[in-house]
Amino acid sequence: MSNNIKLLVKGDKAPGFIANAYNGGSIRLSRLLKVGPVVLIFIRSFS
Repeated sequence: MSNNIKLLVKGDKAPGFIANAYNGGSIRLSRLLKVGPVVLIFIRSFS
């Protein structure tokens, strides 16, 4: 079985997604982009 995962590089357009928010809600990338540019930061752990 081949792995068809394409890694993003600088300048690529991020794929649309919905993520869980810290307050129990959800965040949709497409909705944020309607307001303006978006910076994504992924934090692995707080421990």
